[in-house]
Amino acid sequence: MSQLFANIYIIMWNNLKDLFGGEKPSVNKFIYKLNQLPSEKQVRVLKAVREAAFCDWNELPPYYRDFLLSLFSRYRAEALDSLHQDTILGEMTFQLKNPHLILRVIALLEGRKNGGSPCYLDVAFCFLLVFPFPCSVEYIGDCLRTKFVTVDDIDLLITVAELRDGAGHIPFKSK
Repeated sequence: MSQLFANIYIIMWNNLKDLFGGEKPSVNKFIYKLNQLPSEKQVRVLKAVREAAFCDWNELPPYYRDFLLSLFSRYRAEALDSLHQDTILGEMTFQLKNPHLILRVIALLEGRKNGGSPCYLDVAFCFLLVFPFPCSVEYIGDCLRTKFVTVDDIDLLITVAELRDGAGHIPFKSK
């Protein structure tokens, strides 16, 4: 780790530790303590939390990793907004032409009907991280849970895809 990042990490880590003192971190304690701070300091603490999660994850003690994972899971929409607006990830997204079709295909391949047992909110978060779409994580999660591939979807996929055999070759067409 470069000296600059090491210094940033130390500052961020100290800010986060100062907030909890000697207590084990939890989301409820964090929200309570955050609400006790002046608004200017709240902004700095929230920034420190994001930096803790993204600067040097491997250096954090396991209980801080658990805390950050719980915090980001509870506030998925805010985490997505921050990632899209405050990091390079916001520039690395892809606008889909047919997001609802992709959601139905993901639901088909990863859903319970195919033997999976995903947390649909986790899958929705990942989807929205890569494919910006003006819907909430909860709405996308509901789509993944309830929407299914239709005959029209299959027809569209066949129309736009080049069909190949199992080896990846275009099948021979006789005249």
